[in-house]
Amino acid sequence: MSEQDQVMTSSALGKSHTRLDAMDKVTGAAKFTNDYTAPGLLYAVLVTSPFSHATFNQLVFPQRWPYPVQRLF
Repeated sequence: MSEQDQVMTSSALGKSHTRLDAMDKVTGAAKFTNDYTAPGLLYAVLVTSPFSHATFNQLVFPQRWPYPVQRLF
């Protein structure tokens, strides 16, 4: 049996597998990326335009924007 035949026969495709983290996810005990915080953590917002080749002259934020706005560019 060649090396390529061994790879094809030992493939994990089409076989059932036990998910080791399934119970943690179902019960809510699993930690996801959004569950972690760090002091001084920065957040970014992607602003896009529905118009091609358009430029932004001004960004208007709502009065109750909960985060401090900083211009980084």
